[in-house]
Amino acid sequence: MILGFNADEVFRTAIEIEKNGVIFYKNGRNALAEDDVKEIFSQLEKDEEAHLDKLRKMRAELPSSAKQPTDYDPTDDIKRKTDEETNQYIQDTADMNVFRNVENVEKYTTEIKTVEDALRLAIQFEKDAITFFLIMRDLTEDDKGKQFVGGILSEEKEHLKILSRRLRKEVGCEKMSTFQMPVCANQTAMGPEQARAANLDEPCDDSRGAV
Repeated sequence: MILGFNADEVFRTAIEIEKNGVIFYKNGRNALAEDDVKEIFSQLEKDEEAHLDKLRKMRAELPSSAKQPTDYDPTDDIKRKTDEETNQYIQDTADMNVFRNVENVEKYTTEIKTVEDALRLAIQFEKDAITFFLIMRDLTEDDKGKQFVGGILSEEKEHLKILSRRLRKEVGCEKMSTFQMPVCANQTAMGPEQARAANLDEPCDDSRGAV
């Protein structure tokens, strides 16, 4: 698998994010009393662990050239600037992730007081993960790599659906779009693909009962 730019660094960042996701779901599960949400978090923890294992294996398969600094042609200033901009874009996106570092995981999980708190924070993590993996997929050049990243992306989208359904059950339709977690300042706006991932299979209508 070869990425268009700085593959090893992209994988390192993805692994860091997924590792912190595992910690969050484990800590969040232990902080909750509701059996159904504990079960959801337990399954998502296992899924993130599987993602982590896949990412580590794929990173190990990267060619040695992916781990070396890029040797630019002194006359190709456009290529150098393009790569620098790509690197900055990846870094900025990673930095916006609510679980970019383990300190954030510990901080926010200690602030979980209700099921709604836990679900909203989990939804934010999944949204951020989807954003990062969309970028990762777009940077991937070969079919095997695109299929690999696309598989993780599909599972993260399914996580977002599961969490969104449970949040709707918890708070009702009117409060679904109201995010009050302390991470609001760092939230990433959903793009079209994220919005489709979060979109439920049927219209939101409290009168038909919880899903």
